[in-house]
Amino acid sequence: MSSISLNMDGLFYGLAIAVFVALLGTPAAWRLLGTLPHAGRALATYLCCIGLSGLLAIPFAFAGHRLEETVLFAVMFSAAFQLVTVLIPLLFFSPKRP
Repeated sequence: MSSISLNMDGLFYGLAIAVFVALLGTPAAWRLLGTLPHAGRALATYLCCIGLSGLLAIPFAFAGHRLEETVLFAVMFSAAFQLVTVLIPLLFFSPKRP
């Protein structure tokens, strides 16, 4: 018998952290960075949320055995969520200021 076991906890924790940051962190960062130009605001929000997801994942990575990849997954999923589902609508469909 094979004793190979896959631990997918890091993947799931990373995904949960990225979803949390996408849903709560992006609107908050977008409002806080309101004084920046539109493209700069989008880029700053993107980078802010990726950094926030990495920081939130660090305690999970140190808390459990074999959870070292949690930070990698959180940052990777957060970058994808920010680009595809959050920043594109904010950048292209948000109302323009006069």
